[in-house]
Amino acid sequence: TLYDNLVKCVGEFPKSGVRAVLWHQGESDSLAKTPAETYCNRLKTTIESLNKDAGYDLPWFVAQASFHPGSKEPEEREVANGQQLLWEKGVANQGPNTDELGQEYRSDRVHFNQKGLSAHAEGWWKALAAEYKWKTESSNN
Repeated sequence: TLYDNLVKCVGEFPKSGVRAVLWHQGESDSLAKTPAETYCNRLKTTIESLNKDAGYDLPWFVAQASFHPGSKEPEEREVANGQQLLWEKGVANQGPNTDELGQEYRSDRVHFNQKGLSAHAEGWWKALAAEYKWKTESSNN
C-alpha cells in the first residue's frame, strides 16, 4: 500500500517531473535488527521498481536515520551501514545525518521538535544544494 501510494504520487507529475525522492527512514529497521546488506538491497529494489514504474530514473537522497531509543547501538550501526552502502554503490545520494541530532532536537525521544525540524530541513537543504552545485558545474563543462 505504501509503495502504491508512492507510485501514485509520482504519477501525478509529468514524466521527469519529480526532482528527487528524500528518504528519511530506518528507525524501525533498527528495532527489527535489519542487517546492512538487507536494508541496502530492500531499498535498492524499491528504488529500481519506482524508476521502472515512473518510466525514468528519479534521484534519491537517503538520510542516515537509524536512531531509535528502543534499539541498541549495534543495530543502529547496521542500518546506518546499509544507508552508507546505498551511497557508496551510487544507488542513492547522501542525505543528512539525523542520527547526530540528540535529545534536545526531539520532542518524545524519537520525533523532532521545532529545533530538530529546523536542523533536519537545513541538512536536507545542504544535501540538495551540494548536488545542485555539482550538476551546475558539470553541465558548464
